Amino acid sequence: MPSDQTELAIRNIELLQRHLNAINTWDFDAMREILHPEVTLELPFVVDPFPRSVSGFDNVMAFMESVPEFAEAENLHDFTINAFASDPNELVAEYVSDMKLKNGREYKNSYVVRATVRDGKLARFREYFDGIRLLRALGGDTVMPEAAD
Repeated sequence: MPSDQTELAIRNIELLQRHLNAINTWDFDAMREILHPEVTLELPFVVDPFPRSVSGFDNVMAFMESVPEFAEAENLHDFTINAFASDPNELVAEYVSDMKLKNGREYKNSYVVRATVRDGKLARFREYFDGIRLLRALGGDTVMPEAAD
């Protein structure tokens, strides 16, 4: 990767790390600086009542500001963030969480994020995780059907 592309990749990786740190500390002012005006948050494997997709700065911020209503702290850690060699504005991250929810239950999960940076801001944040773990932490359950004879 040419040095200007490498520098861009480093800046973008730092931007995503700042966003993840802001989530950990509920630093909504930092999020306002980091997020693109046309940001999209995608959670394809989330369970109801959470939205699978939220678009637009105000809507994403409203969602982010609602998270402390059900989680005491995110406790995201063990980050690995990389930029694509073919496009340093495209990132992939992996991390884990060790949360305590407001209902008193623990919630631990592993995440993979695909992120896009545009104009030096985070424009897309697509987070993949095990929705069954979230369902159970919220008090739900999954039951396997009985085997047919």
